[in-house]
Amino acid sequence: MIRKKATLALVHSAEDVRSFTSRKLDLLKCCAFDPRVSACEFRVLYVIVQHLNQRTGLARLSDETIADEAGRCSTRQVRRARAKLRKLDWLTWTRTNTANSYKVEYAQVERFLDLIAIFRDERAERRARRGVGVRGPLR
Repeated sequence: MIRKKATLALVHSAEDVRSFTSRKLDLLKCCAFDPRVSACEFRVLYVIVQHLNQRTGLARLSDETIADEAGRCSTRQVRRARAKLRKLDWLTWTRTNTANSYKVEYAQVERFLDLIAIFRDERAERRARRGVGVRGPLR
């Protein structure tokens, strides 16, 4: 009986991991869709999201770590990107002695997912008007 409970807890934990990962991927998808976010800013957010702790929802990183993992970004660019991402409501952070503690904001995700769905539907309508099917032009 104890074994069954442990198995159920493991399945539940795996579902939690999938849900957490799915939320992170949705956030990244929406941020990539946001025309206000530059490539460097997206890379900074990507690094932060990769380091999120599932239990706390926080990522503790130094600017140097973010710059190293984002590639082609200096620490100065990381600071600017972080400030703009805060202004755009993609993340918040608090400063500590050795690192920053980041929290991503999921408030905009639903709105951007809706926009993405609208764009996808409009694209499908344009394709239908042109007579292009999944496998190419209809003849």
